[in-house]
Amino acid sequence: NKSDKVVVNKILLEEGRGNLLEHNMRSLRAEFLERIGPDFEIEKLTFGVIEFPERHTSWSEFKFTNMPVVVVLALINQIRGDAQVAGVTILEYISERR
Repeated sequence: NKSDKVVVNKILLEEGRGNLLEHNMRSLRAEFLERIGPDFEIEKLTFGVIEFPERHTSWSEFKFTNMPVVVVLALINQIRGDAQVAGVTILEYISERR
């Protein structure tokens, strides 16, 4: 639906909430890595890895431009799940070190 895409573009791109989401994901990843120390195998922590093709100006532009609301909700649920997996991965790492 075209109006769905307009709403997504307005909220996540024009109002900058997609950039805020990206910033928060990067910050949380950095905090995770800071707290667990240098011995952690960084490849295990996929949460907060922000990549996008060069033809796009930002991760949020790549992920959200003209996307239907249902797709954005699925992406946000995936991000939430990835954050939970990251938390469990870190807790397992910490418990193994004891």
